[in-house]
Amino acid sequence: MYLPSFRFLATALIATACPVVGYSQNVLFIGNSFTMGLGGTATLATPSGVGSIFEALATDASHSANVQMIAFPGYDLETHATSGSPAINAIINGYGGQDWDAVVLQEFSTYATDASSGGNVASFQNALSTLATTISFNNPSADVVLYETWARDAGHSIYNSGQFTGPADMQQQVSFHYGEAETYLESSIPGLGADDVHVANAGSTWGQFQHSDCSDDIDLYDSDSYHGSDHGYYLSALEIFRTIYDEPTTGLTNVFDTISTTEAHCLQKVVEANYEAVPEPSSAVLAILAGAVFATRRKRA
Repeated sequence: MYLPSFRFLATALIATACPVVGYSQNVLFIGNSFTMGLGGTATLATPSGVGSIFEALATDASHSANVQMIAFPGYDLETHATSGSPAINAIINGYGGQDWDAVVLQEFSTYATDASSGGNVASFQNALSTLATTISFNNPSADVVLYETWARDAGHSIYNSGQFTGPADMQQQVSFHYGEAETYLESSIPGLGADDVHVANAGSTWGQFQHSDCSDDIDLYDSDSYHGSDHGYYLSALEIFRTIYDEPTTGLTNVFDTISTTEAHCLQKVVEANYEAVPEPSSAVLAILAGAVFATRRKRA
């Protein structure tokens, strides 16, 4: 079991928003229903789900993003990482013969949690290793963006099993392991460094939203307390936009008629507050902390 104080420090430092500085044109999204937008009526009807929202935001900000999505319900990254899979082929082939500028990877929503909570971090990291190696080899200038998922809503049956004490516990675990994965890829994949791998802290932003002024008026979840609503996927796309372009989201289009301008501004405000909440740590601090994390893991083993 992690010491709570150490866990909090690791989550805060490793999983801090770490922007991709640049103007990505070709962006590939790989994931499952959380990327497709299942539960969001308008989102699911688009060609690329969350990627389509991102594309609309980029266009509104005077960028020209070309987006492709490879996502299937229930898929984990290990399935996507299989040789000859649609995801692997898309990474290799690029967009219209051009390299990808960024590849957004989203894992099965419970895998990036502790083993005691039913997680499968080994599968998560092994799949990321395969995918990131393929990305780096075939698209040398591409950034890897880890699309952090969110905890189930309060009242979901997953909390009846004792896997997690509640949404805050689940989100803390997810955020920790996404941050850990970022450090793992930066240190182990040839061609990738601290400026090439980034976490889009969508799940953390969902958690922060619950404490915002407009949380009583907007529901990020679908009726299953698991998938997102159009508002939830819009919030995720804002976070991904913020990560890739390193630009404020304030004033961007609301994209869908299901989201009012007022609601969009509120969601943008939460993204900006979460983005600025914790200063980005230096590479030296990350290296020291990462060493402490893995040393602690070896001692527990």
